[in-house]
Amino acid sequence: MKFRFPLQKIVDLREQERMQAEWRLAEALERLREEERSFAELERMRDDVCRIMADACVGATTAAHLSVVGRFLTHLDGRIRRKRAELEDAERTVSERRDDLRGRLVEERIWRNARNKALERFRSEMLRAEQKEIDDLACAHDADRR
Repeated sequence: MKFRFPLQKIVDLREQERMQAEWRLAEALERLREEERSFAELERMRDDVCRIMADACVGATTAAHLSVVGRFLTHLDGRIRRKRAELEDAERTVSERRDDLRGRLVEERIWRNARNKALERFRSEMLRAEQKEIDDLACAHDADRR
């Protein structure tokens, strides 16, 4: 007789949910890496513009040029603020997805343990039935000898 767990579809569903949670976490981590890269690029650009502005202040430059560089620096600061918010959102998403995955792992483990316990009960019953058959055969054989 073959073991059949009556709640196997739930075990399979929990495994699928865990795998989907892993994919969602991987996507969130990829987005976080992209946001970090983009944020670092903006900060590098801001450092470059600050250097250009500092060099312009020391050397001979026009007020119009300083004004353009200043406006660009203000624009970069705005982009950096927005990118920082996007980065924080990506970090929050990663945290939420990790928590979701932890929950899915716990659920999957609970159902897998339930299946394993049912399998052990099944094996124990099968061994008990086999032992009973062997004992019955031994008794019948012993009775035939007498």
